[in-house]
Amino acid sequence: RNYSEKGERQGGGGLDMAEMMKLIQLREKFRPTAYHNPEVRTDANGRATVRFTLPDNLTAFKVMATAHTKNSLFGAGDKRFKVNKNLMLTPALPPFLRIGDTIQMGVLAHNRTQADGDAMVQTDVEGVDLTSADAQDIAIPKEDKQEILFTYSAKEERDATFVFRGKMGEETDGVKVTIPVLLHRLPLTTALSG
Repeated sequence: RNYSEKGERQGGGGLDMAEMMKLIQLREKFRPTAYHNPEVRTDANGRATVRFTLPDNLTAFKVMATAHTKNSLFGAGDKRFKVNKNLMLTPALPPFLRIGDTIQMGVLAHNRTQADGDAMVQTDVEGVDLTSADAQDIAIPKEDKQEILFTYSAKEERDATFVFRGKMGEETDGVKVTIPVLLHRLPLTTALSG
């Protein structure tokens, strides 16, 4: 065989781990109510079908329905269902930061599989400085969770966007959350008398 540039196809073009992590789809649409419809009409058999897209929340949802007839007969029912992934990243962030804060925060990585796993979790950030390594490898026992922390420093008033991506074998998850960086403001109290 001749392994020169002519005549043979060269390998390559594969993605390194950093590029593969960027392909992980991010969850960022979090809503407390997945769907609300005050008026659903039934068919002749009293059945109705409703289709909707769930938000990115990985949680338990409760479907509640109330029905009534033309004759003022009423009925109600509810059912719960869960939405989750085998690898779930749950953000562990404060509601806001203050200018000058240096803080460790990150995610809880949940292994919902029946096998121990080695995961890689990576962070990207905009609006604050990342002052630690941007990726960590961690072992997560089956049906357990591990906290992964990164160090950030807030230097100016603005919104800070945190992106976390995780990969454990074939399982992936990604989450994007934005929180404000606020000024230190002291309350001002004044009194007038006259």
